[in-house]
Amino acid sequence: MKKTFLIIIIFTLIILNIGSCKDPIFFNISEEIEPNDPKISGSPTKFAVSGNFLWVASGKSLWRYSKTVDTGWCVCARDKKGNLPSCTCGRRYDMQFWIRDITATETYLYLCMEDSNGKGVIRRMNYSSSPAQYEDIIIPSENADAQSIFALDKILFFSAMFVKDEKISYSYYFAEEPDSMSTLISVSEQPRLTMLNGIAFSGGCYYLCSMNGLYYMTLGGEAVKIPGTTLDEARNRNGFTGIININDKVAAISRSGNLLNVTNENITPIANFQIKRNVSTGALAVWYELEYDGDGAVKQDENGKAITVAALLLAGRQDRIDYTDTTEFTHGYVELKVNPDGNVASTEFLEPGNQSPSSVDSHSRFKSSLGPNTINHIIQTPYEIDNERTLFASTHQGGVFSYRKNQRGEWYWNAEE
Repeated sequence: MKKTFLIIIIFTLIILNIGSCKDPIFFNISEEIEPNDPKISGSPTKFAVSGNFLWVASGKSLWRYSKTVDTGWCVCARDKKGNLPSCTCGRRYDMQFWIRDITATETYLYLCMEDSNGKGVIRRMNYSSSPAQYEDIIIPSENADAQSIFALDKILFFSAMFVKDEKISYSYYFAEEPDSMSTLISVSEQPRLTMLNGIAFSGGCYYLCSMNGLYYMTLGGEAVKIPGTTLDEARNRNGFTGIININDKVAAISRSGNLLNVTNENITPIANFQIKRNVSTGALAVWYELEYDGDGAVKQDENGKAITVAALLLAGRQDRIDYTDTTEFTHGYVELKVNPDGNVASTEFLEPGNQSPSSVDSHSRFKSSLGPNTINHIIQTPYEIDNERTLFASTHQGGVFSYRKNQRGEWYWNAEE
């Protein structure tokens, strides 16, 4: 009898221990997020902001987002010929050609698309007209294959690939609005150029980022290589994956996760990933923590802009297979605190949710939701488009993710549905 009673007590204690979820294994299971079916699937492009809309493309579809003009995401309908997206929302129909990349100025949206021969061309879309009006951007080089496009203010930059005798080379171009842009200027033609993967501006100079190195230029001038940014430099041997403005400063990140301050004279180290197996995807964004009033609304200044209390630099990362001896990989992004003057406050990127401030409130939920996904691009939506300033991420294969509240009031990353 005593033995039976003792067994019952032990069994009850085991059940209570499991039910408490204090065991790390059971706690992690309780924090796992059931993945949504993504509204925008595949491998989306980077995001672009123009005309009170956030834009993104995936495959042959163009999408726009707004919480002030629309109720969220909508897919742009095709034009009558079915070749190009219109400026209105409609049923989802794929365009005729693949959209490689997008960018935007205040007035226009630019699409880098494949033509009927599979070659990259650039089209400028005036979405404020009805129907949308398009203009082809003529690249003044035979057999140019446009690969990536970027815009700052009214300046368009892009890179084009050339193949001759089975050898690949690149050239960089820029053009100013509101010109017809029928004549583009080649800013650099060098045999070792690689695809352009970002631009920034500071002190009258434009900074161009590529895996091959960093360049600076002024309008009308040639692109000049910044000293110390060649591929064979020890700390930059894996090239550069991204560049960003932090206030009036410029920072670039190398494939190996080294964040560097950039001027037209040199580069200086700022911070790094620390973890040897992590490498940079090139995704960079500045996230701002908002200040809320007692009713949960975002506080605004006298100009109607959201008041922020802290800032972080978010950097996309992924694990290298050759440094991982398990089937588990941690991707997503890491965080670095930024001071109001644009200088970073630490030399080491940290895991989201493990410190304050952070862009997420739970590291375990982050790790189980966005963590397994490689992030190509990330953006915090401007207040004018979404007063909650929602974070969006463009993943490598999982579509567009967002950071929102679930039905239980918990913040979490998941595919945007």
